[in-house]
Amino acid sequence: MRLPIKISLLLLLVAALTWAAFRTAPASSEVPASAHVSTAAFVGPKWQEWEKAYAAAAKNNRIVLVDLYTDWCGWCKKMDKDTYADASVIEKINKDFESVKLNPEKAQTYSYEGKKMTGQELVQRLNTLGGGSFRGYPTTAFIIPNAKGEDTVIIVSGYLGPDQFKSALDQVLAHAKSASRG
Repeated sequence: MRLPIKISLLLLLVAALTWAAFRTAPASSEVPASAHVSTAAFVGPKWQEWEKAYAAAAKNNRIVLVDLYTDWCGWCKKMDKDTYADASVIEKINKDFESVKLNPEKAQTYSYEGKKMTGQELVQRLNTLGGGSFRGYPTTAFIIPNAKGEDTVIIVSGYLGPDQFKSALDQVLAHAKSASRG
């Protein structure tokens, strides 16, 4: 009778150690779910509120970078830890983009195209404008405001490491530059 108890305890210990080794980072290392601006606890891009970032981008001929994430998304947390914490990514974002972290599952209202909408509705609208390429979280939406109100939206779904993300940023910048000439 004692041997099965010892084996059960050993298996329980192995399971607990495995769980501890593979669990996600503690909440203190995450971007606060309620914050859309950077805090001292998270070094990264200069995150802004949606309305402020969109207005600044439209006024200053810049691109809005929207990090679409959820609290439960492990790949979103990995992208925060790996990509948005990379110094060269931060520098490029802060130099050329107005950045927003947006969790569409939060109860918040956003203004876009003269309408008030929920986060889910905003994601749906951006997805429509971006050609329907949204595939889940994390997703990065790039919005190139147009004075005529005909924004260009580029959707990049999935986790991107720092080098892949910098390449995506360069491609979006090149697209915006060529569109402004044509």
